[in-house]
Amino acid sequence: MSIPYNSRPQYQTNCSPTSPRPSRTKREAEGRFGQNGKKEIITKVTQPTDWMNPIVIKEKPNGTLRICIDPRDLNKALKREYHPIPTLEEITPSLAGYKLFSKLDASNGYWNVKIDKESSMLTTFNTPFGRYRFNRLPFGLKVSQDVFQHQIDETYQGCNGVIGIADDTQVHGKDETTHDLNLHEAKEKTRQAGIKLNADKCVIKAKEFKDPAKNPKTRRNSEASWDSSTTWEPSYPSWPITLQISEN
Repeated sequence: MSIPYNSRPQYQTNCSPTSPRPSRTKREAEGRFGQNGKKEIITKVTQPTDWMNPIVIKEKPNGTLRICIDPRDLNKALKREYHPIPTLEEITPSLAGYKLFSKLDASNGYWNVKIDKESSMLTTFNTPFGRYRFNRLPFGLKVSQDVFQHQIDETYQGCNGVIGIADDTQVHGKDETTHDLNLHEAKEKTRQAGIKLNADKCVIKAKEFKDPAKNPKTRRNSEASWDSSTTWEPSYPSWPITLQISEN
């Protein structure tokens, strides 16, 4: 049985055919995958894997995209390394009497930590451009903050006037000479560890510890006194981390 009715869609004669274009986010994401692949932050995956994580693309305040994964299922299986993480409330009282403060900001902090291949396979994620895995510690894992803080503490262990809080390393001194010596040592440890710094977020010789980046004068001074040592490429020489999966 059929209904004897023919429909002929009507259209305007002054319209031109259109072809779909990739969205801005998709185009930029594809470019970001290419950049991260060249930097060996991620690697293409072709073999079968036990884990597959959804992808999350976030826009950072500066307008660039950050590639993340949604590891909710993986997080349920990971064993967490509990490591003490200092807070501003805890360290502020100990800074009474100090006159100068600087901040070294680690660029994409967690990506300074290399994970071994077996752990890397756990981070496999799917994209419109194929499957990839992280070679560096990804954002979103429940273990990432503890692992990164542990590595930061080891990097600056024994340094005077240096406190690492996640991707911000605070340097302080009671006078300019002491501060500069502490800052030099912190920068040297940073270089040796292969940590790449974000020069736009680093602050040098602020006179207040609380949120020194909001002081415009301090910001100009920091840019004037910052040198090319912030542009080194990270080598990730000593941080091969293994992610542990719970047996139950």
